[in-house]
Amino acid sequence: GHLNAMRFGSITTFFLLGGGALAEEAKPGSPNSDPALTFPEQLIAGSVARMVAMTILHPLDVVRTRRQAKGIEMIWDAPTLLRGIGPSTGLAGPAGALQFCSLEASKKFLQKRCHFGPVAANFVGGAVGAVSASLIRVPQEVLKQGVQAELYNNAGHAVSELWGGPLLRPGAGLIGRFYRGFGATLSRDVPWNALSYTFFMALRSLFLPLVQREGGSDAPGWLDPITGALGGILAAILTHPVDVIKTRIMTTRGAGLKGGVLLSIINAVREEGFGVLFLGLMPRLLYLAPLGSLVFSTYTKVSKVLLDQRENPPPIIQFLNK
Repeated sequence: GHLNAMRFGSITTFFLLGGGALAEEAKPGSPNSDPALTFPEQLIAGSVARMVAMTILHPLDVVRTRRQAKGIEMIWDAPTLLRGIGPSTGLAGPAGALQFCSLEASKKFLQKRCHFGPVAANFVGGAVGAVSASLIRVPQEVLKQGVQAELYNNAGHAVSELWGGPLLRPGAGLIGRFYRGFGATLSRDVPWNALSYTFFMALRSLFLPLVQREGGSDAPGWLDPITGALGGILAAILTHPVDVIKTRIMTTRGAGLKGGVLLSIINAVREEGFGVLFLGLMPRLLYLAPLGSLVFSTYTKVSKVLLDQRENPPPIIQFLNK
């Protein structure tokens, strides 16, 4: 018990102080030394990153939703694989913009005002970004998954049903309908986003000096996709036991599992063995690895493009800066 407490204390100290070497002054070319994006630049980079990832991975998301939904057959044709792509892509932009603007703002505040190290700031910033994005992502999930699972014919039908009344007089319980499953979504998204972003930034800081082109400051093109995927995988593995228990809580008939998540984990391991905590891990990895890779690498790439064009910014940046 004492040894475990010491280990926990060491891990806590690592995060609070910024992760050892990562807490030191960032070297040129490292993620922590990059020039700060302006607010309009963060909006664009975040929205593009999320839209690219969600659009590319949408067919896989349809398969996952229809496999999990009861009584829905998987049909392997284009119309089925594209069900719900409207709200998925259309709301991914605002969600990504809100996520990364909140992430960057919280990181800056924690490092400058609270003297957090890079690791701790990245972890908390990732969590803050996920919570902020959930304001858009939860209605997005309700609309998207409802269409994917054939509860609604299309996004317009979904909005009409959920609105529950005339245009200017929505039905009672509007917020509850559009934010159904808000708590469950937070319990899934916040830990994964915080950990995946922290791992991505730490791995990028670790490998960048080793693979940087001699005499240059640019990272090779493969670094961000690979470290983003590794960050997504590591975060998925660490959070999967809770995801298994959350799924069982949400799918158990009657009163459900008793005693909370921790007691449910202990009981599950006692009854079914340690392997129960990693049931269904592979399908989750097949989705979250490319999600981490696409979101983080696209955000980094778009950020670099915007920084390179600061002397002659694109029209949308000029408009947002007014």
